[in-house]
Amino acid sequence: MAERGGGLVHLRVFLSSPGDVADEREIARTVVEQLQYDPFVRGRVTFDVVAWDQPGGGAPITATETPQASIDRGLPRPSQCDVVVVILWSRMGTPLPFPEYRKPDGGAYLSGTEWEYEDALRGAAAAGRPTVLVYRRTAKVMLDSDAADVEERLRDKRLVNEFFERMRDPRTGAALRGHKRYGSPDGFRAEFQHDLKSLVHQIINAAPGGAKPPRRSADLPPPWEGSPFPGLRAFTPQDAPIFFGRGRETDELVARVTASGFVAVVGASGSGKSSLVGAGLIPRLELSGTGWIFPRYDRTDMRWSGLRFTPGEVGDNPFLATAAKLAPLVGADAAVLADELAAGPYGIVSRLPGGTSMIFVDQFEELFTMVDPARVRPWVRLLEAAALSGRCHVVITLRADFYHRCLAVPELARLLEAGQFPLGAPTDTLPDMIMRPAERADLRFVEGLPGRILRDTGGDADALPLLAYTLDELCRAGQAERLLDFATYERLGGVQGAIGTRAEHVFTQLLDEQARAAFSRVFRELVKVDERGRSTRRRARLAQIAGDGPARRFVEVLTNARLLVQSKDERDQPIVYVAHEALFGSWARLSGWIQAIREDLLLEHKVTAAAAEWAQHGRDEAFRWPHERLEPVYAMVRRLGADLDPVTAEFVEPEHDRLFPVLRDPDVETYRRQNTMDRLFTIGATTVPGLLDMLGDPSAVARQAAAGVLARLGEPAIEGLVAALGHGDPEVRLAALGALRQLGDPRVAGKLAPALRDPDIRVRSAAVGALTSFGGPTARDMLGAAVTDEQADVRWLAAGALGAFGPEAVPHLLSVGDDDDTATESARRALLAIGDRGIEPLLEGLRGLDPRRRVNAAATLAGLGASAVPGLVVALGDADPDVRWQACEALAVIADDGCVSSLTSTLDDAEPAVRAAAAHALGALRAEGAVARLTAALVDDDHVVRWAATDALAQIGRTSVQPLLAAASAPGPGGSMVSAALIRCADPSLVSALRSEHEWIRRRVMDVLIKWGEPALPDLFGLLEDPDHRTRDTAARALAGIGHLAVPGLIRQAGSDDPDTRCAAGRALRWIAVDDTLTERTPGVPGARRALPALQRLLSDAEPRCRDTAADALAGFGQDALPVVWRGLAAPSQPTRAAAVRAAVRIGPAAVPGLLVMAGKSGSVARAPAIEALRAIATPAALFGLAELGMAPE
Repeated sequence: MAERGGGLVHLRVFLSSPGDVADEREIARTVVEQLQYDPFVRGRVTFDVVAWDQPGGGAPITATETPQASIDRGLPRPSQCDVVVVILWSRMGTPLPFPEYRKPDGGAYLSGTEWEYEDALRGAAAAGRPTVLVYRRTAKVMLDSDAADVEERLRDKRLVNEFFERMRDPRTGAALRGHKRYGSPDGFRAEFQHDLKSLVHQIINAAPGGAKPPRRSADLPPPWEGSPFPGLRAFTPQDAPIFFGRGRETDELVARVTASGFVAVVGASGSGKSSLVGAGLIPRLELSGTGWIFPRYDRTDMRWSGLRFTPGEVGDNPFLATAAKLAPLVGADAAVLADELAAGPYGIVSRLPGGTSMIFVDQFEELFTMVDPARVRPWVRLLEAAALSGRCHVVITLRADFYHRCLAVPELARLLEAGQFPLGAPTDTLPDMIMRPAERADLRFVEGLPGRILRDTGGDADALPLLAYTLDELCRAGQAERLLDFATYERLGGVQGAIGTRAEHVFTQLLDEQARAAFSRVFRELVKVDERGRSTRRRARLAQIAGDGPARRFVEVLTNARLLVQSKDERDQPIVYVAHEALFGSWARLSGWIQAIREDLLLEHKVTAAAAEWAQHGRDEAFRWPHERLEPVYAMVRRLGADLDPVTAEFVEPEHDRLFPVLRDPDVETYRRQNTMDRLFTIGATTVPGLLDMLGDPSAVARQAAAGVLARLGEPAIEGLVAALGHGDPEVRLAALGALRQLGDPRVAGKLAPALRDPDIRVRSAAVGALTSFGGPTARDMLGAAVTDEQADVRWLAAGALGAFGPEAVPHLLSVGDDDDTATESARRALLAIGDRGIEPLLEGLRGLDPRRRVNAAATLAGLGASAVPGLVVALGDADPDVRWQACEALAVIADDGCVSSLTSTLDDAEPAVRAAAAHALGALRAEGAVARLTAALVDDDHVVRWAATDALAQIGRTSVQPLLAAASAPGPGGSMVSAALIRCADPSLVSALRSEHEWIRRRVMDVLIKWGEPALPDLFGLLEDPDHRTRDTAARALAGIGHLAVPGLIRQAGSDDPDTRCAAGRALRWIAVDDTLTERTPGVPGARRALPALQRLLSDAEPRCRDTAADALAGFGQDALPVVWRGLAAPSQPTRAAAVRAAVRIGPAAVPGLLVMAGKSGSVARAPAIEALRAIATPAALFGLAELGMAPE
């Protein structure tokens, strides 16, 4: 033992072991190095480790001598050191040459390790030093029975056993020399650390002045620079000297990794998975001399190089994340390499660098939170290929709450079957994690503080990040005094509150208001929530989240507070991420914000995953989300201000935008178009802009469909539809009006005024239709104003529509002018459609000052029928004669018996026009009860009234006849009007008046019957049989007055059994014949000549008066009757011949030629009657003819 000035003790520790315990040799060095920082040891003892493989302090091994000789020459012998540590497991080491090295008994040394052990023992026996510590590893040695060196390794193990057997008495088994047994490298660490520390304490206590160590900094080992606690970041290989408390886990993980191509370190968030790999596994494997290619960490740039990455490090493409780290190792382009790996994941094997590589995939859960789902299984196949290649060891760290997701990937599940390493929370080693790093940095805890921290931390793995951050903050606060005290700890908020306290302090005290406002904008890019609502970290480009000054200040300040971490990505672009997920739960402000928007963040995760699945399935529409699911997405994007990736942005295209092309397609099936319309209606207001745009589509079908949906949408569409009324395209205006009409909202009626005057008639018509469907006072008044519009079609359209508005529209409808027949008729139909409900306003219109309204009101009331009568009856007493007159006119049209009495009274009205109107109405009513008053009106002072009464009586008909006849028989004025009335009565009962004793009555009745014509014939024929000759004669004259129409009946009557009847019929025929010869015959109408045969028969009648009547009748026919006369002259009956002579004589000169012929026939029966007739005619021609025949006239 060497002692320096001031009482400083210097100890040399010799390490002796074969190469199979390389881990333990490294642990021994670490323990020796770390012991120097023990508060009790520091400043009192310094150490030198003597070992052939000591970095920077080993012996040169020359080729000219044995390795042991080189070690002996280059290093102190074990016997020259203070402590000798011997470690054995399965091997004794390399044998030494014999006889250069031989035991005192002449035997050979088993190895250099045995020689070093024996040399140390000899020194201890001779000089009392060194202290010899022997350790034996008891773990089973796994041998491959097929290995070529299996026999050699078995021999080595037997030698080790023999070595330790010699430490016991062969006879009694008593231990002659001591050693310690351990099961794992970490077990060795615990034993050796305790032993060495105890030994050093003994040495210090035994050394002079050991209680007062000098403080000469030059003699002290350098402390750890900066904080020995990483805070929220994970430990890296450079942090191995301050990584404590995970020795056992490191040992086991080293064993797992070296024996397997794939190991997953699985643990809760904050359990230290990344730190175990970074500061435990990698440094141990590097120092063990495996020769593997490991990832490395640059503390300056805070970046990893080599094959360490996270699945989502380069967005959603894990192949690119892999290629970005592999490309520099193999001299390839990262993008090209990524495509190559994606095309053939198993190609990773050929792309690995020479030798054995370690791939460290940290935060493996990003595979399920950030990676495109379509790339998950192909990339896992890449890892599987690498792990099974024999050239690579894949180590991943995985949050335990994502373990079940791994099992859903078949390839990953296979890897996990034998390749998982569960990592729990530290328990008994937690004090080391707290105190040992502080010792390494020359920091001291006040008494009791470590225990308080331990209690506050508890055994929850989630507390480890909080502990690390608290210790880091505590350390930074105590750097000046090198003392960690209670006051600072309390001020920080303890383990559970340090992160939150620090974060809130930074936020409120170190950031200005503008920077604080960037809180949401920054963290929405740094926090991701998975489908279970779990919050995870994600990296973001610094430029993406801190593009302006306030956001950049926010990031910088939180980075300086070690709450955020800034690094660079594979493209050397700055990135930023949350230092640890513990921040999410520890900072109340952030935790509350996450809770408030958790659903948004979760939705963002879901929609991104759904978009990826959609893209994976060829963008199949079946995978698209409907509007109901997309609406929350849009709201989420607005709230978060999130920038969606291109695929997701395309995925969330509004459903209605995808449906519009269906409506625009003129060839789409009807049912599909209807379904699309129904769906757009269900979607609601968001479809309005697109539907409004579709109103201008060239396809009428599309316009109609869009208008139909807009109408169904109602309120949200109104503003846009009203605006469309001003569009330049009439088709758009028309479609908009169609939609508004279907919508039927009266609130927009006032907006339609321009449409009523639109240059396109279709638009004007649609505007009227829309107003009609709206109803309400505004629409009514607009249509009311339109009935007087300059445009005729506007007037009639408006008038027709007003009928739907009920009684309130009556005043408007009555304003329609009579100069526009179409509009008037339209208004009339509208008023009638209003019906009884409009009676009162119609009566008001009837009483108004506007003549046009009066006329229209009266006409409408007339059209309403019986329901209007009571009101019109009242109007008969109105002070205004025009109102009374209009009422009469209306009642005349209605023709309801209930108003007869009132109209009859109105015949006494002071105004002639009213009296005339009343008479007209009574005639229309055929008011028999008013005949007497109407008959009296025949002598009214006003001729219009008289004629109106005449017309009325005529319309009443039969009932009027008798009173008229009575009036006719009375003396006084009015005879002409009575006649006129009788004539117009035209009732069969008039025929009986021919029996009157008064000639002038018979004459007037006859005149009436003649004018009546054919309807009077039956009764007149009956009167020919009347016993009174005056009656017969008057009837005959009437029949003669009727003319040709009476001829057939007269022919029949001429054959009557009654001679009086036959005579009367003959006379009538005579008069007809005379009239027929005096008037021009109507072509095609048979004349009276049809009666000549009947007259021929009558000429031979037994009754002389009948024969005479026939002769007179034939004379009336003139020369047309001569054939009948000739036959009568030749008749055998003398009375007949006599009657024929009479007829010939009355015919006169026209009969002369024929008579002369007959007179010239001697021996003829007709000769004598002919001569008689000629002499009676006595015209020069007749007399000359007789003379020529030798007959002298008488």
